[in-house]
Amino acid sequence: LGRPNVGKSSLFNKLVGEEMSIVSPIEHTTREPHDITVQIDDLTLTFIDTAGIRRKSKVEKGIEEASVEKTKDALKRADVVLFMIDVSQNITQQDRHLAELIATSDAGIIIIANKWDLIEGKVVETQNEIKRNIYRNFPFMTWVPVYFVSAKTGQHVPKIIDLIKELEKDRSVTVEQEWLNSFIKRATIHHKPMASTGIRRPKILDFEQIQTNPPVFQLRIRQTDTISTQYLRYLENQLREALGIKGSKLWITVKK
Repeated sequence: LGRPNVGKSSLFNKLVGEEMSIVSPIEHTTREPHDITVQIDDLTLTFIDTAGIRRKSKVEKGIEEASVEKTKDALKRADVVLFMIDVSQNITQQDRHLAELIATSDAGIIIIANKWDLIEGKVVETQNEIKRNIYRNFPFMTWVPVYFVSAKTGQHVPKIIDLIKELEKDRSVTVEQEWLNSFIKRATIHHKPMASTGIRRPKILDFEQIQTNPPVFQLRIRQTDTISTQYLRYLENQLREALGIKGSKLWITVKK
């Protein structure tokens, strides 16, 4: 998924090993989400090549408007999103809009920094500088891995399959209750719970995993307590770091 002309169809063709999508510099050559299922090693993958989404003010009525809605539907059924950006250009407001849209889904995310071959004078620090700029523009995606490729030449593209496999393992992680008990104890000692309203600190009664794909954890507090979203983000970051999860969504819900 990405804005028009960032190389989605080129990457799609390289990943599936066939010229299945029309590659053209003309925006919106891809009108319909295009699915193909392939077997790679022991993994069956269905790739969806989507139409690029432009700013709403530029979207034409009729066919293009319908293709944008179908792209959003494709996002809803995706387990993993390869969010493509063009690193040979500055990040645009449309890139930021798409990042926000993807971040609200349950899908795992890999940021594909495409057109790496067009960057001249690359040095060891170049990738780190670009990554820092990406995270500055998408501060809500600092937990998402950034991977540099050239969809046109195929440089680094095969590694994407390994990243998808790793992300799928993270999405299906199951954590033992004993480990969670120890985790929440350490986390609350290091940083005491914060209320969203009032001055009384919330009392955490228990912390458990209630779902996988993506992993969802439930924090139970007293009926009369509140807990701040800032503190929930702290717990999410601590949990993500402790479990070594990158790219997979990880939700913490609150039950009174």
